[in-house]
Amino acid sequence: ERADLYVLAVQEREDETGELLAKRKQRQADEAKQNDPRSGETVKLWTDRWIITRRARGLRSVATDEQRLSTHVLPRLGALLVTKVTRADLETFVEHLDGRVQAKALSWKTAGHVWGLVTKMMADACGAKQRDLRIREDDPAHGVHGPDRGVRKGKPYLYPSELLSLVSCEDVPLKW
Repeated sequence: ERADLYVLAVQEREDETGELLAKRKQRQADEAKQNDPRSGETVKLWTDRWIITRRARGLRSVATDEQRLSTHVLPRLGALLVTKVTRADLETFVEHLDGRVQAKALSWKTAGHVWGLVTKMMADACGAKQRDLRIREDDPAHGVHGPDRGVRKGKPYLYPSELLSLVSCEDVPLKW
């Protein structure tokens, strides 16, 4: 009994200094992370859960988000663990998007939309409203510059007088 009191007194003293308490809290946090089944979750598995929550919230962009994920994001990042995605991984992904734009395999606007989706994913992985989606302490996309923007395409249109000239011209066939 006396030994128990001594242990409690020592524990209180060590807790007051903050050293033992800080070490114990860090150890408990590390154990909790290791025992959390989501800590080994890949980007692919996490995005499956993320899309379900976005659909449940009634977001209209879910269908296009799924298409962008499956076409552009998951082939490059899907096998990585969400908790292990680094800034360097995302910078490499941006370089990949820029390369596809330069090769004319992807429009700069689509690349921008894909990058916006990735930054939202990473932001939600560390700060989503729904707590079970939060599995990171930081946002690796924060501060990473997105793909280069291109030139906006001109949108041709006819003035009313031009349309009238076109439809009233006998040289223009009716079926075109």
